[in-house]
Amino acid sequence: MVPTSLTPIVQPYNRPAAGVVLFIALLLIGYTVVRSITVSFTIDETGTFIHYVTKGVLYQRTFDQMSANHHPLNIWGMWTCMKIFGTSEMALRLPNLLAHVLYLHASARIALKARSLFLTVGCFLLLNVHPYLLDFFGLARGYGLACGLMMMSLWQVVRYVDEGQPVRRVMLAMVFAGLSAMAHLAMINYLFASGLAFTLVWAGQVRRTGVGVWKRHWWTMVLCASLPLCIILPALVGSQKSGSLYFGCDRFWSCMVRTLSEKALYHMPYPLPAPTIAGIVLGVLLLWCAITCVFAWRQKWTDRLGPFVFGVIIAGVWALSILAQHVFLDVPLPQTRTALFAILMLAFLVTTCIIAWPDGHSKVLPCTATAVLCIPLLIHQKNSFNLSY
Repeated sequence: MVPTSLTPIVQPYNRPAAGVVLFIALLLIGYTVVRSITVSFTIDETGTFIHYVTKGVLYQRTFDQMSANHHPLNIWGMWTCMKIFGTSEMALRLPNLLAHVLYLHASARIALKARSLFLTVGCFLLLNVHPYLLDFFGLARGYGLACGLMMMSLWQVVRYVDEGQPVRRVMLAMVFAGLSAMAHLAMINYLFASGLAFTLVWAGQVRRTGVGVWKRHWWTMVLCASLPLCIILPALVGSQKSGSLYFGCDRFWSCMVRTLSEKALYHMPYPLPAPTIAGIVLGVLLLWCAITCVFAWRQKWTDRLGPFVFGVIIAGVWALSILAQHVFLDVPLPQTRTALFAILMLAFLVTTCIIAWPDGHSKVLPCTATAVLCIPLLIHQKNSFNLSY
């Protein structure tokens, strides 16, 4: 299903849509700024600050039970902000707030590729208003940084398809993926998955174009991935040997999905158990993606599914790499916050399916899907809204 034609999937976005998105973005960044001031430091933030930031441990040489909390980019950012702005909560959380700005910028640029004001706003909301995702942009942890840089990487993937596969987009996508891995070590799986996704797409086009076309792209990808790997691989190996990679699950549905869904739902008293709600949501998301693919195939606009195809490959390789680490290296499956990135990836896949629908086709299906997905999310955000925890 790799697209053979790279016709741009977008039309120039309009000023009203950009204005509404900007207004929502300002509300969201205002929310995380206020939370960064009012929410007390968590135990993990405090541990990172005491063990690494105050001691100036910018790069690990010895490893212990705390080693998995040393995420280089987050430590460097906290240390720099401490030296410049002091030790207030907001000062130490400033790198993640800046990452939120990057996330908002990249997600807005993706959403503005939709065909109408309603779809643009809906896509932006789907990518941004999940309360559990917003939490981490107001904390001095690596999660918010990693999410912001991952979204910047995904935006470059969209532009790569949209602009005729320029090598510059490969470089930027992999640079942001590498920085994301430096912000949170678990994102090495995303870095690996992104590189393999590019490779698989190029391999699918070799018969038509020849190998020579992709040599420069491939070497650019390898170089951009190798530099961050040189920094984070020793830390990962040391953490694994010291036994600090202990936080996680040994079962997929009853632990990984359950714990993430419970946290993502904020333990709200909804009528159904959290795993059941997670199953319903996953089913609806998969159904929408399947409907889009069927219509694209029958109406011959599969070439517009390039970003979605990339996303599916990245998500698939990512999941397989996590499973391989669990089986062969005894690394636990993600649990609660360490599975946070699944929310972002699912939102990206659903959004790219909405954006893919071309002009000249009925707006009923994409608009209905957007409303069905956005309304419960907005209600949940309202229920979860707080400035203290």
